[in-house]
Amino acid sequence: MPVISNIDVIVSAIRSSLTAARRTEGKTRRPATSAKKTSLEQRIAARVASIPPSDPEREAKALRAFVEAVLLQELGEQLTNDIGFRQLVDKVAEQIENSETLQKALQLAMHHLFDGKR
Repeated sequence: MPVISNIDVIVSAIRSSLTAARRTEGKTRRPATSAKKTSLEQRIAARVASIPPSDPEREAKALRAFVEAVLLQELGEQLTNDIGFRQLVDKVAEQIENSETLQKALQLAMHHLFDGKR
């Protein structure tokens, strides 16, 4: 599986959850375009690059930055300072960390993000 596909697997899982939630609420949204995807990748890379390699919580912070960037793109930047949004990011990150299905993709995505390979 190509490295970028591992990131796409996690993004797809987040999007699937959001789509299901929107259907329940009766809301719809168009999927991200490739231009938005590129800016998403750039945003994630910049956030991860700002985490010091010596930080013992680097992987957890990178996952949180990743989830936050995806959710902000999908739900809107206006949620940045919303306390409920912070709780949503924590919950989604925890679910990804605890998902046996996403563990391999998460490990490979973190390796990709830390190495900066594209």
